[in-house]
Amino acid sequence: HTRSTQHTLQMSDKRRCDQPRELSEWVGVWSKGELAWALEGEGLKDVQVWLDKKNGFVLQDVIDVLPRLSVLSLYLQSLDDKDAIALAAALMMNNNTLTIISLAQNGIENEGAKALAAALEKIGKLSKLNLSRNCIEAEGAQALAAALVKNSTLTELELWSNRIGDEG
Repeated sequence: HTRSTQHTLQMSDKRRCDQPRELSEWVGVWSKGELAWALEGEGLKDVQVWLDKKNGFVLQDVIDVLPRLSVLSLYLQSLDDKDAIALAAALMMNNNTLTIISLAQNGIENEGAKALAAALEKIGKLSKLNLSRNCIEAEGAQALAAALVKNSTLTELELWSNRIGDEG
């Protein structure tokens, strides 16, 4: 487990320098076993997940433990609209604990952005959502903007390096 902890700490230094974390509070997971280990007890709530579909570590494994997390990073995991829709549905059903979600550098397009926008209206504690470096266009950005009217906790929405254009 040392390998994953050190790797993710380096990534968290770049992405979350405004919220310093103790080494024991932030860990990367590469398998169902590591995810279970990371969530043992009450201490760890922040994870960077590296999905491994060939070995059966899939998004549903993460969705199953969402209520136990406060920070979730699925950065660079080849997620698409289908994945974003599944995640949004899970967030609407049973999550009031996540404060930060990073879905940066995936393949999320307008339909995924619209599903996440719908979830934003119901997520109670989320303060930051990173959707940078995806494939979101004006339609998806407009849905996210409309959701901000109903969400009073989100203070940071990252959408840079998408395909939004002037209409978005």
